[in-house]
Amino acid sequence: MLKNRILRELEMNRSCPISGQALAERYHVSRNAVWKAVNALKEEGYEILSAQNRGYILATDSDRLSREGILAHLEPGIGEPAVYAFRELDSTNNEAKRMLASGFRGRALVVSECQSAGRGRGDNRFYSPSGTGLYLTMLTAGGPLPEPPSFITIAAAVAVARAVESLCGLRLQFKWVNDLFLEGKKAGGILSEAVTDLESGRIEEAVVGIGLNVTTKDFPPDIRKRAISLGMKAGSRNRLAAEIAGQFFRMDLLEHDLYMDEYRERSLVLGKNVVYEGEAVYAEGLDELGGLIIRRADGRKETLRGGSITLEEESETCFFEE
Repeated sequence: MLKNRILRELEMNRSCPISGQALAERYHVSRNAVWKAVNALKEEGYEILSAQNRGYILATDSDRLSREGILAHLEPGIGEPAVYAFRELDSTNNEAKRMLASGFRGRALVVSECQSAGRGRGDNRFYSPSGTGLYLTMLTAGGPLPEPPSFITIAAAVAVARAVESLCGLRLQFKWVNDLFLEGKKAGGILSEAVTDLESGRIEEAVVGIGLNVTTKDFPPDIRKRAISLGMKAGSRNRLAAEIAGQFFRMDLLEHDLYMDEYRERSLVLGKNVVYEGEAVYAEGLDELGGLIIRRADGRKETLRGGSITLEEESETCFFEE
């Protein structure tokens, strides 16, 4: 559709107005057709500014998620993933799983302005208000995937951190295994879900959900003291979504060393006291499969493959001295 092509042009040229005449010539339509398409975009909520003899440009604070906006920033050479953008979903992971159930194969990126049932690990909910966060799922089906599936979460965490640092200049850290932290507070999380082939026993499909607080300010009381947003440095959410997808899909997930070392280096817990199942333990390191090696107060060591931990500053548990 003409309006989608124009929206993509506006996203690609955010700092430079494009004249209606130039758009008309590019797409071989009349100036009136361009005007109607721009008005249709405005009615959908896009903030498009226009000035005589200058042309059209997206407002600086216009930050609506769109397929065209993401495609405008998506780098070539990552397998041309399909991109789907929604105003609201129960969750982007659920939508990706519905796509798989309908026979989708390949790579895809699903984003939504808000989620009515955003999820974290276990029974945790992820607060997903409209217009202030980035809620996306990267779907890959039909290619070789690493085992155990924790590698997928680890790779996704590194991809997000690289994207945020590249675009925002902010350094994210990780709380094992799926929490994204900024300045000691939670800025987001990852929920990876893998589908295993019953005959081969191999992971055939992966659904990787990511939630990021971008400009969210009003958090619910139960998480207000522990949550943080990236802030205005994040810029366009479309560009951030494209950069995260680019970082992830560009990785060779089977080459664990390409992201495991960085995951360890960005860890918020290694070499620190943490709480696991109500007990104070010491986080010694990560093994070659991404398991968390802990040492209990009596000296016994254990490697965690799942579950959740709590940071010392988040807990009232009494810790032992190193």
